[in-house]
Amino acid sequence: MKKIILLSTFCFVLSAASVSAALIPCEGLSCQFCDLFKLVKNVLDFGVKIAIPIAVIAIVYGGIMILTAGASPERAKQGKDIVTAAIIGLVIVLLAWLILDTLIKLIAKGEFGPWNQLKC
Repeated sequence: MKKIILLSTFCFVLSAASVSAALIPCEGLSCQFCDLFKLVKNVLDFGVKIAIPIAVIAIVYGGIMILTAGASPERAKQGKDIVTAAIIGLVIVLLAWLILDTLIKLIAKGEFGPWNQLKC
């Protein structure tokens, strides 16, 4: 199962290389200081989009371990630990995204309005 998670992560990273042009908000010498904030925001948003499927895969894997534990309390505990770690990790990622998103909007003097829109 670790190989499947690793392979899934590798596929997400490869797909990231193919969409890297979508992350960069400007071209060539037309970049401004505000575009730096947009780039950081795009990278953060992309990181969250990668973290959510990885957390779901880890939760499913931990759930399968719990369901197939049978009489093995050690395997059930290991599955519970995987689910707990995945949920805690996802909460940390989402809280970090919220904090950094707010800081970027404050620094870039963006308006607090619809999510994922930075106007500066």
